[in-house]
Amino acid sequence: MIAASNAATSSITQTVVVYAPGKLPEAKVVAKRLHLPAPVAIADVTGFGTPPAGGVAILLGSDGLPAVAG
Repeated sequence: MIAASNAATSSITQTVVVYAPGKLPEAKVVAKRLHLPAPVAIADVTGFGTPPAGGVAILLGSDGLPAVAG
């Protein structure tokens, strides 16, 4: 499961994938598929709050999501 969160309450200014401990491999897959920068550990994000149940979330920044070719 993947969750989405609003960056308005965090230190992130661009859309990024964040992950809970042990979920980096899954976060890398999500970031690559969505053409986003390298994932960031939830512990490194100020104000994120509780990790999502699946351990991976897309933190939406003001830049939104890039166009995804498909």
